[in-house]
Amino acid sequence: GWTVRRNLEFPLKAPIRRMKQNEIDQRVTWVAEMLHIEHLLGRNAEQLSGGEMQRVAIGRAIVRRPKLFLLDEPLTNLDAKLREELRVELVVLQRKLGLPMIYVTHDWSEAISMGDRLFVLCDGRILQQGLPEDVYNRPVSPKVARQLGFPETNIFSVTVIEEEVFRDFPETDPMRFHIGTLDSSNFFNNSQQILGVRPEDIDQNGGIHPAQVVMIEESGPQVAILAEWGGYPIRLINEGNLNRPNVGDTIHPRLRMDRVMWWPHC
Repeated sequence: GWTVRRNLEFPLKAPIRRMKQNEIDQRVTWVAEMLHIEHLLGRNAEQLSGGEMQRVAIGRAIVRRPKLFLLDEPLTNLDAKLREELRVELVVLQRKLGLPMIYVTHDWSEAISMGDRLFVLCDGRILQQGLPEDVYNRPVSPKVARQLGFPETNIFSVTVIEEEVFRDFPETDPMRFHIGTLDSSNFFNNSQQILGVRPEDIDQNGGIHPAQVVMIEESGPQVAILAEWGGYPIRLINEGNLNRPNVGDTIHPRLRMDRVMWWPHC
């Protein structure tokens, strides 16, 4: 099998490059030190861990000193801790090299934390682009909103009447499900809208209508809650385990109306 050194040398030994061995050695040493794999240079590739193999693969790209990096899900199949470590290293590396990097990922948190500019794609089309915080806080459509954040954004069809917001039900159900009051609703008044609200922007209690907790998902300091709210699922987050409910408990979700997102009803 090939050693790590041979893997890193390979792109530089193409006849078109005409590099001398001492230049190749210098380039390999530079890359190995940058990626903290200098102690692995004599080891066979099949003896490496997943994270070490990933570093070598990145090294093979860097050693050529390209003008642009194209990385297609480079951290997939690594465990969460290692993915986080390499994510930080890639950001530091990009800043050191000062080269543009196009980074493709299905992990929204990876995209938000690493990107200077974010492009959200679906079916080969760019749905939205901009600064990560702008795209997260002001998604142009429910489809974009659902792609960013965990748990995913709650989306409801609503009707606004005299600054009061009611969640829409099928025509056979006459019940009015009041979910909030707006400070000023001139634009929305007496209209149907699509409302989006992220789980972190919903209080566990304080609302009018009860919801029954269906599932609890542990996530470190946060607990993700899935509840059945008037026949529809609603997702919210319990911060710091305060008054944490159990499955089967009743809560009264309250939407923070100053944080909700609005889109026209199609």
